[in-house]
Amino acid sequence: FNSKTSIENATSKTIINQAQLDVNKFKMKGKNGVESRYKKERSKEYTPQINELIKSKTIITSKKIDLDFENNEQVIATYNEKVKVNQDKKSISSEVLNLNFLTNIYTASGNVTFSFEDLTWLKNRDKEYKNVKIKSMVRKKTDLSANSAQFTKRGNQLKLNGNVTIRQLDFKLSCDSFVFDFNKDIITTSGNVIVEKFGIEHLNTSYLIIDIKNETFKTGSSTELSEITIEL
Repeated sequence: FNSKTSIENATSKTIINQAQLDVNKFKMKGKNGVESRYKKERSKEYTPQINELIKSKTIITSKKIDLDFENNEQVIATYNEKVKVNQDKKSISSEVLNLNFLTNIYTASGNVTFSFEDLTWLKNRDKEYKNVKIKSMVRKKTDLSANSAQFTKRGNQLKLNGNVTIRQLDFKLSCDSFVFDFNKDIITTSGNVIVEKFGIEHLNTSYLIIDIKNETFKTGSSTELSEITIEL
């Protein structure tokens, strides 16, 4: 296909300017101005966070795309080179983005960055935080970076690995591994966990577990750092 080609289904539309289809292997390779638009209806089977995310249209752009049609019901799409994902007040960039709609596992790798204007979409609408600073925290702009990221729909978990950094105004948390369990409202960070405020190190530990639901935390450090708990 040497001209603009559109691939559509009930929930998405992808435009490719140049593509090659391997009929025997049920695979297509596309390049030059790849753009996909996803829009799915909310459902009771989804978690509050997923429903909050899919209420807005998602636009993905990249230089290249690989599409696997071997399973007729669910496509596997892999975006390559300068991948950008944009949604209302949210964005992701990476070198590779794999959307496996067969397993519902979505993986980004290579200079992965997330940017959120606020974190209100993470919160269950029925949850009200007692802590004033936590209420403020979910309204702040937050940037995350890592070597790789993976979201699994079944476990409803976001996992970041390798050189993980989370920034929010004058607050910074770095670690080797970051896991957000949306069902339990628990964040687990491990491996060289360092918390800084205004550029000053406040915590250096092997792990930090943040229970957002109960507004408590556990750490490998014996130091009492209640002020850090409040900020987290």
